[in-house]
Amino acid sequence: MNPSDTPPHGPSHTPSGADSRVRAPVAARPPSSSRGRTLPPVEWVNHQEPHSASVLALLEHQLSEPLARRQNMVAPVASLRARLRAAKARGDTTSERVACVELARQLAALGTELDTATKLARRALLLADEPQLRDELSSWLAGLGEPALAAATLRPLLTGEAGQKAAQTLLRIAVLLARADDASGAVDALKEAAREDPSDPLALELLGAIGAWASDAVTSEEAADFYLEAARRRAARKEKSLSFDDVLRAFEAATYSREAAHSLAAELSGRGRDQAADEVWRQHAQSLGSQAAHLERMQRAVLRGDTACAFGAALDARLDTTLDLGSALRLARQLAPVPPEVLGLEELLEWVGLK
Repeated sequence: MNPSDTPPHGPSHTPSGADSRVRAPVAARPPSSSRGRTLPPVEWVNHQEPHSASVLALLEHQLSEPLARRQNMVAPVASLRARLRAAKARGDTTSERVACVELARQLAALGTELDTATKLARRALLLADEPQLRDELSSWLAGLGEPALAAATLRPLLTGEAGQKAAQTLLRIAVLLARADDASGAVDALKEAAREDPSDPLALELLGAIGAWASDAVTSEEAADFYLEAARRRAARKEKSLSFDDVLRAFEAATYSREAAHSLAAELSGRGRDQAADEVWRQHAQSLGSQAAHLERMQRAVLRGDTACAFGAALDARLDTTLDLGSALRLARQLAPVPPEVLGLEELLEWVGLK
C-alpha cells in the first residue's frame, strides 16, 4: 500500500495528546444588533459614566449648595453714621443736618437707641427748625418718660398756628404737662386752647377733670362752671347725650352750686323724671344745710301736685320739730287759701289729708 493511499485523518496521523473525538461544526452567531436586550433606566439617559472607582466614591460626597447672599444691600445705620462723621469732619452743616435727621428716624423706626435719636434730632433742630421733626421728637421724648421736655418741644409750634390747629397743639401740651404733674401749666394751656377754639368742649372738660385731682389749681366750683360751659358747647353741636354727661359731672363736682343743680334738675324734668329732679334739689339743699332750700322743694312739689315729695321736703326742713302758730291760726279761722310761698306744715298736712 502506498503512503498516499492512507486516509489523511487516520488514527496513525492523530497528534499526540489531542482529542480524538470529532467536533461538530459551530453555528454562526447572529449579528450583535439582533441580540435581545431592555432599554436603560430613564435616569441613565444622558448620564456620563464615571471614569474610575475614585470618581464614583467622590460622587457620594458632593458639597452643599452655596448660601444665597443679598446683592446691592447697604447697612443703613452704619452708612448713616459714616456720612455723619464725614459731614462733621468737612464742617458741612447742611449735610450734617440731613444725616442727623435720617439717622434719628432710622433709629426710632428700629426702636433702638432712642436717647441717641433724640440727641440727633435736637442737633438737627438747632441747625434748622422743622415742624414735622419737632413733632416726632416730642413723641420720642414722651416715650422716654420725659413729658415736660416733650411739652417744651411742642411750644415753638404755636408761633405759626392759630385757631383749631393751635388748640389741638395746646391740648397735647396740656396732657403732657399733666403727665409731668404740672397742674398749673396744664390749666393755662387748656384755658388758652378753649379760647383758640370756642366750639370745642374737650379743653373745658379736661379743665373740669383737673379739679378732681388738683383742687389747688381748679376749685370744685370752677370745675362745675367748666363742665357747664362744655355742656353748652356739646348742646350746640347736637350732642345731647354728651351734654347731659357734662351737666351731671358739674353737679357731682359741686353739689352746692345752684346753677349746676338747676341745670341737672331741668334736664331730668324735661325727661319726665320729676322725682329724680327733686332728689337733685334735696342733695343741693343738704350740701348747703339750708332750711330755705328744702322749703323751696316743698313749694315746687305742691305746685305740681306731688304730695309725697312735698311731705318729704317738709320733713327734711324739720318743720315737724317746730310749732307753726301762723299756719294753725289760719286753719282755725278758716282763712282763704294762701299762696304756696307762705304755706306752713299744718296747712300742708291738711292738704295731704293727714288732719
